[in-house]
Amino acid sequence: MAPTWLSRSEGMVRSPRPSRRRHPFLFRPLPQAWPDRQSDPVTEDTTKNALRAELTRRRARAFAVNPMAGQTLAALFPAALAPKGGIVSAYAPFRDEIDPMPLATRLARLGCRIALPVTPPKGSPEPLTFRLWTPGQALVRSAYGVMEPDPDLEVVHPDVVLAPLLGFDRRGHRLGWGAGHYDKALSAL
Repeated sequence: MAPTWLSRSEGMVRSPRPSRRRHPFLFRPLPQAWPDRQSDPVTEDTTKNALRAELTRRRARAFAVNPMAGQTLAALFPAALAPKGGIVSAYAPFRDEIDPMPLATRLARLGCRIALPVTPPKGSPEPLTFRLWTPGQALVRSAYGVMEPDPDLEVVHPDVVLAPLLGFDRRGHRLGWGAGHYDKALSAL
């Protein structure tokens, strides 16, 4: 899965529509419909868990076919879309997520400042914080097992957020691991 992005910068150009060619692992119809926002919470949780399981399997197969997708993303990203002087938040890949670090390195060379998220402690109602980070700078393992920047680095508010995900629906609703960290952070930006 390619990361989604959110931009606060004015004048950002929307990316072109994806080609009609479908990747066999990622674009087959899902076995169940995406949960309706007004559905029963128990059914919605069960459906989301089933979707997470299916999308995790699909992503693992896609990663096995193309583990270098992050390098491809960096090479194909149009330099004109880089918000010069802006702050772009990437993330350290977890499990078989696409690796946005090659793109973050390229964006830094194009004049962007890079931030990485820091996850709040387990059980905390706080959203992610974004810390200014330089490609190549050391990362530390969080309580969730995710690599993150040093929590003492400067907190920033990114202009563009590359967010990891398991999937999304046609309306752009993101499906992640279920803790809601990115949902809270994106709504606070």
